[in-house]
Amino acid sequence: MTRRIALVLLALVVLATTVAVPRRAVASDNLQYIIPAAIGGAVAIVAIIAILMADRSEPEYDLVQLRVPRTQPRGGLQLAPSCAPDANGRPLLCW
Repeated sequence: MTRRIALVLLALVVLATTVAVPRRAVASDNLQYIIPAAIGGAVAIVAIIAILMADRSEPEYDLVQLRVPRTQPRGGLQLAPSCAPDANGRPLLCW
């Protein structure tokens, strides 16, 4: 039993030493590492922005639910809020 404990302690000491003493940093100008890292970073940034923007809603879409019901058109010149939308969008003036 003491042999197993000693073996586990030795393994933990080796693991702790490996983690605590970092390897020497080596500069590399090898493009096979630089290009994938740059592409991976760009993809990560796009993914983070997409996740953050996915739950956002435009305030103008929320206001569509609160729209006042349209009244009967009156005669004469009308401004855009009173005009019905057509195939080209909402006209500025209608009659």
